[in-house]
Amino acid sequence: MTRPDLKSVVDGYLRKITDETIRKKQPEDMPVVGLPRPLLDLLLTVDKGIFIFEAHTGGGKSTFGKMLYHLAKKGHIPYDVTYIDATMMKREENASSDDILIQKIEEVMVKPFENKDKESVMTTSTTNYGEGNQKFEDILSKIDESNKKYLIILDELDKAVEVVAVRERIAKWATAIRNYYNKIGKIPVRLLILLTKVLGFTETLLKKIEDEGKDVKVITEY
Repeated sequence: MTRPDLKSVVDGYLRKITDETIRKKQPEDMPVVGLPRPLLDLLLTVDKGIFIFEAHTGGGKSTFGKMLYHLAKKGHIPYDVTYIDATMMKREENASSDDILIQKIEEVMVKPFENKDKESVMTTSTTNYGEGNQKFEDILSKIDESNKKYLIILDELDKAVEVVAVRERIAKWATAIRNYYNKIGKIPVRLLILLTKVLGFTETLLKKIEDEGKDVKVITEY
């Protein structure tokens, strides 16, 4: 075998065990992808409800989110994980407005098992936490009662939805989690928001969250 042929075989194999495998809901083997341990520890051990991870395009955000699904599926992390690709969902659902897309995203957050076959969704959950048109804030007690740790990963949200709508809804999710904590003393769910690094965007998002109250910003980790 010539050197170019060998390189082609090796490159193909590496793509198979990394990029191709990580996209599959039911891969034959575990994807061979390393995750940055400090970020993983931060996400899984710090007792907050909203986590914002920001990186440039191609910086590994989607890989990180999908790998969390595979780790949960194999029982390597003690969470039910639901990963949502907002850009793919926008195409899949033919969502004609930001409000409709956010409604579809919340529907998956509320009823992950019912939506498990969507192309844009990867979930390890075997249950739903609500019914009908319930919103995220309506199901926190149901998640809490399930005694399961629930991690929701939202990817490409800033690319699929207008900036103003993204800020508004994330801030409302943060407020709902904080209100539940103030009432019950628990944080029943973690939201991981994966954002593209765009000048000024995260700063305005954090300011919007702080506008909901400084106690709300406290449960947000950037």
